[in-house]
Amino acid sequence: MSPTPEKPVIVAEGEFSGDVVVLSTDTADLYVWYLNGQSMEADLPVIETAEDGTYTVQVTKNNCVSEMSDPYLAIVTSAQFPVDEVVSVFPNPFADKLTISGQPCQGTIRVRDAHGILVLEQSVASRSAQYELDLSHLAAGFYSIEVTPGGKRSVTKIIRQ
Repeated sequence: MSPTPEKPVIVAEGEFSGDVVVLSTDTADLYVWYLNGQSMEADLPVIETAEDGTYTVQVTKNNCVSEMSDPYLAIVTSAQFPVDEVVSVFPNPFADKLTISGQPCQGTIRVRDAHGILVLEQSVASRSAQYELDLSHLAAGFYSIEVTPGGKRSVTKIIRQ
């Protein structure tokens, strides 16, 4: 009897932002990719995606099925609204507070951890071009911040020191 395959690991290849994200995993006989828990029609070790979401994969080797991979949050930003034209986020990395600069700074702010879990969602209705966000409650690590001013969408990877 063949041993159970190791838990697959998802790796992003190339840039982390843009119109497409390329995800890959370990070599196997069969691949089942999932987007937000729903099976995708993808059975290759490498997929290209233009859709935001949490991706997982399960592989089969020698008729043995692995456990599900850890989730991978893919955030695809649109070239139509480059981050630097919509808002800027600084400093990055940050200690406790993050400044968001826009014109004006209005809309919704969402912060997700490295696993794609929403850790903060906040509406902002500031007439000022700058908004200070207190994130001192977050543990050190990697996060993404999504700002949607005026119907546009801006996503930036941030690091909490």
